[in-house]
Amino acid sequence: MIRYENRQLTDGRWTYTLIALVVQEDGHLPMIRKTAFAPAEWYEYGLRKDDTAYETYRWCENDLYAESSYTKRISKKELIREFETLCSLFSRNGQEEEVLRCRKMTEVLQRLIEAKILPLTGTPRERIETMLELARQPVSQEEIVRFCEFCKANHFPLHPHAALFFQTWGHLFYSLWPVFDTEQEAADFWFSFCCDNPELTEDMKEDLDRFSETVSPIGSIGYYYPASVYMAEDGRLLCIHDYEDEIREFRSLAELLESELVTHMPRGLIQKEELI
Repeated sequence: MIRYENRQLTDGRWTYTLIALVVQEDGHLPMIRKTAFAPAEWYEYGLRKDDTAYETYRWCENDLYAESSYTKRISKKELIREFETLCSLFSRNGQEEEVLRCRKMTEVLQRLIEAKILPLTGTPRERIETMLELARQPVSQEEIVRFCEFCKANHFPLHPHAALFFQTWGHLFYSLWPVFDTEQEAADFWFSFCCDNPELTEDMKEDLDRFSETVSPIGSIGYYYPASVYMAEDGRLLCIHDYEDEIREFRSLAELLESELVTHMPRGLIQKEELI
C-alpha cells in the first residue's frame, strides 16, 4: 500500500486527520482520526490485522464518561462513508491531493469488499438454489420457542409446515446477503420474518381475512415491493402484493424467490456486516 503523510483539516469543533498508513504493533492499520475539544474526545477508523474494519472511540475530558469508550467492528461500507465525508470536506477546502487520496482509499476498500463476494453463476434457478444453500442457518431451539410464542401471542395459526419452515430458514441471510449489480438493487431487496418486524405483523393480521383457508403468517420476501408470505397447511407458500388482488402460490422458497427476483438476479453473496 502507498505510504502517506498525516493530513489534517478542521471543520467546526472537529479536526480530521488522514493518518499515515503505518501498521501498528497490534496489526491494526489506522486510517482516519477525528478529534475534538470541549469536550475532549476522539474517533479512529481503520483495518484490523484480519482485514475487518474497526471504529475506536475514546472520551478524554474526565472520568465522568470514561466507560463510554469502546472499540467495535464496523463494515467496510461504514469506513468508505467516512472517507466520502472527508472527500467532501477536503474538496470544499480546495485540498485536491487529499481528495484524490480519499478516493483512492475508497477504491481499495471497495476492492476488498468485492474480493469477499461468493459468486453465483448459472441459470436463475441454479443461482437461487446455491444462494439458499449457502445462506441456510437453522435456528436454535430457543429461537423456535420464540417464534411459537410470537404466533401464540398474536393469535396466529401455526401449522407444522410453518414451524419447520422457520426452523430451516429462520436465519436466512442472517449472516450472508445477496449482492446485486448496484447498491440500490441490494437496498431494495427485502427478507424479514414477521416475528422480527412488529410493523409487518400488524399488516399481516389485516390480510388474514383474504384467505379461504387457515394460513400461518411467515414474513415478507422480495425485491422493491416485497410479498407478504403465508403458509398453507399443506406447505404451499401464499403471497400477497399490495399492488394486486391475486394471491400467488409457490411450492418452494426457491420458486418464490425466483419469481420475486426475475428482473434483478443476484450475482453473489457476502457477509452481511460488510454492507451495513
